[in-house]
Amino acid sequence: MLRSLVSCLSVAALGCAATPSRAPSYHYATSDAAPAPAAPAPAAPSPTDFGFAPAVERSGAGLAPAPATPGSPDWELRPADLSRSATEAPTRPPVRSEERAGDMFTLKGGYFNAEESSLGDGGAITAAWTRYLVRILAVELEIGYLETDGDVADVWALPILLNGRVGLPITIFEIYGGLGIGYFYWDGSAGSLDDSGWVFGGQAFIGGNVTLGGIVVGLEGKYLSTEDLGDGDANLDGAGVFLTVGFR
Repeated sequence: MLRSLVSCLSVAALGCAATPSRAPSYHYATSDAAPAPAAPAPAAPSPTDFGFAPAVERSGAGLAPAPATPGSPDWELRPADLSRSATEAPTRPPVRSEERAGDMFTLKGGYFNAEESSLGDGGAITAAWTRYLVRILAVELEIGYLETDGDVADVWALPILLNGRVGLPITIFEIYGGLGIGYFYWDGSAGSLDDSGWVFGGQAFIGGNVTLGGIVVGLEGKYLSTEDLGDGDANLDGAGVFLTVGFR
């Protein structure tokens, strides 16, 4: 028994004399430590992100937003936007239908009276193609045939005229007038004499019409004047009244 007790005391003495092992150390954060910085909040979208810059004006304290005009947005285009707009081709606005009357083909026929007593009176028929530049202004190509039956001489002619025409439309009605110039091919006979040729001439006209759907019915008065025919002193000066029927 005594030997066992001595052995236990010896083992205990040896354990106390040995170097003790180092215990692991731990560090804990205390309330006095500074908190970690928070992540920055996402920035709000700037007006420049959408292609526009806010209008600003200079004041004593620096730059401040310009006061907005009532009824207008508080932004303005940047120079980049202006340069981009300058490179874009402008679009031409379409021509409204009421600004153009459309083309028209017209037949005219009626009475013609020559001032030359030797030629007498007769009749004429013409065809005209009218091209409207705007609603009140048009150009017209007119080709026709006229004939006189006098006591001394008989003459027929083919007038080819280019007219300028100005009209005043009032609902379905129109009052118009114009001037034309061109050439007349004529052929005349007096007894055993027969002659023909080209002469320069012109006309002045005034008239009115009414549009009934696609048909235009009217009345026109005109005055014709030409140079002398051939070597004589006769000409085709005269006036006439014509019934007109047009098709649009």
